[in-house]
Amino acid sequence: MNASAWLQSKMLVKIEDHINIVYSLGKEGIQFLEKGLPEKIALKLISDKGGQATLKDLSKILDTQNISVAVGWLRKKDWATIIKEKDTIFQITENGKEALKVDSDEERILYQLNTTPNIELDKNKIKSLLSRKNVIKEKEVITSSIILTENGKEVLRRSIEVNHPLHHSSPFPWKWLRNRTKEPRFLYQKSIIITRY
Repeated sequence: MNASAWLQSKMLVKIEDHINIVYSLGKEGIQFLEKGLPEKIALKLISDKGGQATLKDLSKILDTQNISVAVGWLRKKDWATIIKEKDTIFQITENGKEALKVDSDEERILYQLNTTPNIELDKNKIKSLLSRKNVIKEKEVITSSIILTENGKEVLRRSIEVNHPLHHSSPFPWKWLRNRTKEPRFLYQKSIIITRY
C-alpha cells in the first residue's frame, strides 16, 4: 500500500481522480504539417494553373489515397467546383481563392499541436481532423488530487507522527505528503496534483 492510499484508509486525505482527454499529432498529422494538407496542395495547383486543373494534373503531385481526400474536402469546403467531361476538371471558387490567403482551421490546429503536444482541445473544433486516420492521437490522462480532510488538517496542526504499518515509529506518510511542497501550511488550502498518462 503506498503512502497516499494508507492516508486515505485512515481518512486523513481523500483522493479524487479526474479524466481528461489530450491530443497530439499522429503519423499522418506530422506528414501534413511538413508537406501540407492534400486539399491545400490541390488547391494551390489549381490556382497555379490559372484556376483550372484536371484529375490527371492532381495525380502528378498526389497519390491515389490523397487525391480522394483532397477531392472530398475541396467539394465539402466549396474551394472548387467539379466538372466531369472527358476528364474530371476542377475549377477554383471564390472561397478557394480566399482560402489560399490564410491558414485553415485544420492547419492552425496542426501547428498548435506541433508546438504544444498533449493538450486539451474542443472536440468540435478538431472533428474534421479526427475523422482522418492517424492525423491526431487521442489519449486519456488521469489526474489525482490528494486533499487533506479535516482529520488530516488536525493531525498536521498537532504535529502528531503517524506510524506507517510497514515502518514502525516512522512519520513516513506525512514526510511524503509534506515533501510535495516547501510549505506544509500550503496543504491546508490546496491539493496535491499527480498526473499519470
